Amino acid sequence: MKELRAKIGFTPHAKQAEILRNLRRFNVVPGGKRVGKTILCAYIALTELALQGRTCWIVAPSYDLAGRIWDYLELWANLHFTDLVVRKNVMEIENPALHSIVKLKTDDNPTNLKVERLKMLIGD
Repeated sequence: MKELRAKIGFTPHAKQAEILRNLRRFNVVPGGKRVGKTILCAYIALTELALQGRTCWIVAPSYDLAGRIWDYLELWANLHFTDLVVRKNVMEIENPALHSIVKLKTDDNPTNLKVERLKMLIGD
């Protein structure tokens, strides 16, 4: 994944690197403002697009909050990955070759969270 980090210009600081080294099935990342949780979540979501058959959701109370992660994903996809399909109107990015997708969702309506082959959920 060093190549991916170099390609998008993401250099994790010490705490982010520790989190990436120790990812488990369930992870909680506590932290105040400006510690890098948003870009870290975007990077993790981007790595899901590089894997076969992955569905990743980014869930937040509002699209405004989830949109902060989306901004990184959209920028990286448009600048560095011509094979990714960005659907801004529904806030999802797909890697058609690997059948992987990242979607933004809100938790304001429980029916929005009906699971579909979900492999990763990033919650804010």
